[in-house]
Amino acid sequence: MNAGVSRRIMSLVLSFVIGTWVCIMATPQLFFIDRVGRKKVLVFGSLIQVIGMFILMLSNLIPYLVDNKIQYYMSLPGIILFLSGIEIGIGPLYLVMISEMYPEQYTSAIISFMVTVMQISGLIVTTAYSPLSSKIGDSGVFIITFTLCMFQIIFSIFFVKETKGMYPRSNMNMNQNMDMDANTNTNAEDGSGNGKENKVSQV
Repeated sequence: MNAGVSRRIMSLVLSFVIGTWVCIMATPQLFFIDRVGRKKVLVFGSLIQVIGMFILMLSNLIPYLVDNKIQYYMSLPGIILFLSGIEIGIGPLYLVMISEMYPEQYTSAIISFMVTVMQISGLIVTTAYSPLSSKIGDSGVFIITFTLCMFQIIFSIFFVKETKGMYPRSNMNMNQNMDMDANTNTNAEDGSGNGKENKVSQV
């Protein structure tokens, strides 16, 4: 019973440490996302994901670690780096970049659709892990995940465009509307002034 309680406490401590680290890593990108652009932050976060997953993959491929059941010496830092890469890059930037890729009138519908796709994808990945792990082992699953992470960073570098300023947002539209209102008022004043002059000339 004591062993079970100790494992539970250790699991909670590790969850707290990982959660705290992820929160810390998610904070800096709030200050850099507008300065350096979305794409650079996405590529940097994807690179950290690749490094973290590579370490996690190696932890299950090194015979010494596997035989002595001490994979966690490498797997824990790998998990922390992988989750940090998500929080720095694709995690917060996913919906931001999607919303900026399309005109504002389509943003709400597209975000709703992509959130649905993301939830379904997460369900598929979670459900497929156990069957895959039982057939090809954890190392095989990590190799597949590492390959997907490599594809993600290659796709981000060569195919993802910088979305900042791709389409004007509502504040620009508001400024345009204000300019139009100002022009309308000016024209109205000119019209009223001309009317007064005509009345004076008739008198």
